Amino acid sequence: MDEQILKKVIEYIYRGNTLKEIGKELSKEHNLSVKQIDEYIHKANLHYYKKISEINGNVEFGKAVTRLHRLFANALTDKDYNACLKIQKEINNLLKLKPPKAEEPDDNDYEYNE
Repeated sequence: MDEQILKKVIEYIYRGNTLKEIGKELSKEHNLSVKQIDEYIHKANLHYYKKISEINGNVEFGKAVTRLHRLFANALTDKDYNACLKIQKEINNLLKLKPPKAEEPDDNDYEYNE
């Protein structure tokens, strides 16, 4: 298995590309068979599950995040922006993502030139 191709597939998965998009790119760029593409995608998914699991310590959590990313990519492809927003909110909740707290401006943060 070519490590460069695998890295590219992992990158596609992280970006939220659909399986169809990944397959199309791989077959075009590397002239791979459907079976080879499936093997690369499978190996890349295992890598993704492992990385997410390392963060949370749970393989099922990694699978859940992966599924949500795929749903998001499909909704985006379909231009279903309401679904994208709902899915993103679900991802944020699952990963416990919160916006950073805004800091109050300090008078020393600004320069005043007369």
